[in-house]
Amino acid sequence: MKWKLLLIINFSYCIAAAQQFRFNSFTTKEGLSNNTIACLIKNNQGFLWMGTANGLNRFDGNAFDVFNNNPNDSNSIASNFIQSLYISSKNKLWVGTASGISTFNEITQTFSNYSPDTLAMPKIGQAFVCINEDDEQNIWIGSWYDLLIFNPATKKFKTSGWANYVNTVKPANGNHRRVVVLSITKKDAGDFWVLTTYGLFSVNTHTLKFTYYPCTSIDDFYGSSICYTDENKNLWINTFDKGFLLFNTADNSFKKYTLPKAYLKYTGWDNVNDIQPYNEDTLILSAYKSIIFFDKKQEKFLQVLSHENNKTVPLKNFSKIIKDGGAFWLLSDDGLHQLYNKKPDFNFNLIPGLPQVYKLFYSTGTNQIVAGDFFKTSVFFNAAADKSIVIKTNPAEAERGVRAYTEINSDTAYLCTDQNLYLVNPTTLAIKEIPLPKKIFADNPNTVRNIVADKSGILWIRFRAQGIYQLNPKTGTGNYADFIIPEQNKEYAALYYDSSSNSIFVSVPNEGIYIYSINKKTTEKFVLNIPPSQKAANITCITGNNKGEIYLSEVYNGLYVYNIAAKKFKRYTIFDGLLSNNCNWLCIDINGFLWIATNSGISCFNTSTQQFKNFGKEQGHAGFADYLTADNNGTVYQPLPNGYLSWNSATLLQQQPFGKIYLRHCTINDKNTRIDSVYNFTAAENNISFQFGYLLQNNNEPVNFEYSLNNNNWLPVSNNNKISFSNLSPNIYFLKVRQKNVHQVFTVHFAVHPPFYKTWWFITLLFLLLALLVYFLFKRRVAAVKKQAALKQKITETETMALRAQMNPHFIFNCISSIDNFILDNDKENASNYLNKFAKLIRNILDNSKNDVIPFWKDWETLQLYLQLEQLRSNNKFNYTLNAGTELLNGHYKIPPLIIQPYIENAIHHGLKPLIDKHGQLQITAAIKDGMLQYIIKDNGVGRDYKKDKNYIIPQHQSYGMQLTKERIELFNEQKTATIKITDLKDTNGNAAGTEVVVFLKV
Repeated sequence: MKWKLLLIINFSYCIAAAQQFRFNSFTTKEGLSNNTIACLIKNNQGFLWMGTANGLNRFDGNAFDVFNNNPNDSNSIASNFIQSLYISSKNKLWVGTASGISTFNEITQTFSNYSPDTLAMPKIGQAFVCINEDDEQNIWIGSWYDLLIFNPATKKFKTSGWANYVNTVKPANGNHRRVVVLSITKKDAGDFWVLTTYGLFSVNTHTLKFTYYPCTSIDDFYGSSICYTDENKNLWINTFDKGFLLFNTADNSFKKYTLPKAYLKYTGWDNVNDIQPYNEDTLILSAYKSIIFFDKKQEKFLQVLSHENNKTVPLKNFSKIIKDGGAFWLLSDDGLHQLYNKKPDFNFNLIPGLPQVYKLFYSTGTNQIVAGDFFKTSVFFNAAADKSIVIKTNPAEAERGVRAYTEINSDTAYLCTDQNLYLVNPTTLAIKEIPLPKKIFADNPNTVRNIVADKSGILWIRFRAQGIYQLNPKTGTGNYADFIIPEQNKEYAALYYDSSSNSIFVSVPNEGIYIYSINKKTTEKFVLNIPPSQKAANITCITGNNKGEIYLSEVYNGLYVYNIAAKKFKRYTIFDGLLSNNCNWLCIDINGFLWIATNSGISCFNTSTQQFKNFGKEQGHAGFADYLTADNNGTVYQPLPNGYLSWNSATLLQQQPFGKIYLRHCTINDKNTRIDSVYNFTAAENNISFQFGYLLQNNNEPVNFEYSLNNNNWLPVSNNNKISFSNLSPNIYFLKVRQKNVHQVFTVHFAVHPPFYKTWWFITLLFLLLALLVYFLFKRRVAAVKKQAALKQKITETETMALRAQMNPHFIFNCISSIDNFILDNDKENASNYLNKFAKLIRNILDNSKNDVIPFWKDWETLQLYLQLEQLRSNNKFNYTLNAGTELLNGHYKIPPLIIQPYIENAIHHGLKPLIDKHGQLQITAAIKDGMLQYIIKDNGVGRDYKKDKNYIIPQHQSYGMQLTKERIELFNEQKTATIKITDLKDTNGNAAGTEVVVFLKV
């Protein structure tokens, strides 16, 4: 089945290789926005820009980027209907659309859009079909009804005056309903050629003076354009249905050319869409479904390419042609096509007398090819003479053609067929059959596969189903090697001798390889499994450079390289640049390059740089290789079922033009940003994607990028060449990207900055602020401690003084005197009652003096005792009332002890005691008001003005209680609010009616 498949594949290859011209096609399947392309241009960087009815396309030779109008984005292109393209002297892209003109900013990937108003263009059309630039860098635009001029500096449009001029010269038979400026081309410095539907004009860009060149053979030039200006400054003009024209600028005459009738699809429809130079003497024309070559000197048609005579030509209608070096880009109604005429890198050859080729080998001594088919025939082939000589093997045996050929010298070689072994003289072609040894396993066939000779001249013969046989050609004796235990079901897939180590290498499918040292007579086995699998390697071919390196192909897992000195294997796969992991055969050419046959084509491995160069169908190869061999002249050979391929190694591996890696897109948090090589991102912009492109228009190599971040290991790039990073930590990054097997590296530098609170300056500032704060708090604490100490000292002093005031000797003396009077009067009950209250008061005062604050109810009880004693001592000269809410009495409010006692004392002794004409009344009220404890001490005494009376007797005892109490209240309240308020009460006549003291305490 494999042989039949190979026959089909290579038969198709042989047909394609015979064609001179090749086509590459790109359609919507490859990413083009629309298969019908209206215009195309190539900029200085090498990008192809294409306009379609569904957006603007940029093509790098490998991938398309599409730019569409977004109604919600004013920086997108004005319209999706692209009609013309132009590259200015500053390499700026100008785009003509159905809505006006646009320019493209390569850095920001955005557009600036401009459209004429009715002042510049009274009759607005919806076509801006051609663009050019004059020597003052003004932009000229061909549109419906007029030729416009746009000043990029002022961003203003104006008319050139063509619309007015044409009204004076327009042909009578012209199409006056469809007036379009079709083409603008440089004539001389300061002059343009202008083609319109009315015909050809010229204009001086400074004076705006027009000249008309009438053409009598064509009335309507719609569908025409100035395609090409030749070396004589003559104009070549296509037409929609009248062939093509040559305008001779020397005599201002037109010459008309018509296509041969054989090239016309319809009689009378002489369609030519574009004309471009193919070479010095030949023009290439695009017409309906054909490409035509025209000799302009001899004025004759040379060749036509169409699908009818060349099946590789796309079956489409070609429009515009763009020359790109040695290739051409063709626009059609079915995408973009690349046409190139290239001599094949791979030469297809036939071997006379051998219709089918299965294996071929090179004879060093005779410089000939030894080849055989899959069946019986083997030949010596002289390629120079194109002559074959049949090798006459044993006709009685059922052979299957040559399987191996080993040449010892110019007189001695060994040829293996499927079941036989022969000694051959390469010079005389004398052949002698060598008897095969007795089988180890009688039921297994001999299946001779290959022979190697060691440095002592011993032959090692691989029998696929028997084992490895050692043969001494001088004595004719031999034996089966025993370094591999023979088994009936075991197969021997490859055999190689390495002269540098004098070792034999043998592969056994699913067992790996055996290495037998002839000198040491020792055997090593390497399974070469790929963890976690335990399955051993299936090696199909072994070769080496006799310099310490052995190369092994594996049927599924790529290429192995074995370093004999280090005894280490290294595996190469598609991730390292290998064309395919399905490797069938190996050979080393005269230049030391390793060629690898795979199921997708061939790979060449540079053993010095460890890089691959691949050749598949896209590079002109058959796309499949089963076997390879090389000669001493640098030529590599590959058998095909009906011939063979050959190529020169040095020529094929010549330095190919490298493409240019570039950054296609950069997105931050899924939003596009500008194109640059250096980026600075904030901490929040840490989800970043970079998409790369490979700019090479004549590229037949697949794009296989790999990247390295901050010089770490190179990793393959997948997902449409996009590299994405999520949640990047703040750091400076270096992203390197390269095309696999190419040394060119593209680098993007970017930094993700930390949030401001992680920056060095913020940390430094924070540290300074913290140091200042600590210093401030320390200073504040020291001041507070000092203040607190002073306050405590002051409180202690005031409390001591208050205690003294509370316990003043006069009060105590009076109380004791009262008790004494009760005793003298033998009023034991009152004396005992008084004494008990006095003792209880003294005990409360002493107990309360131990604490800075006491419960309100306890202080209220002490005040009540004090008032009772004062009332008894004054012989009930006054009455008192105490009013406090349940909230205060049952709550947990705490106040300094006896804080208002001095005011009560003052009210009794200085307000009530001097009363003569009325009984004294003292009212004390306590309540919570606005979060403060409010005391109201109200008496109906003589008031404070009584002290001013000349009859007022100053008491002998001066109490300091009032001043001390004021200081205590201010200290307790921390002087935050006004805490004491004294009001003199008046009656209706304005006379003193008492005093009211209001005290506020913080609770």
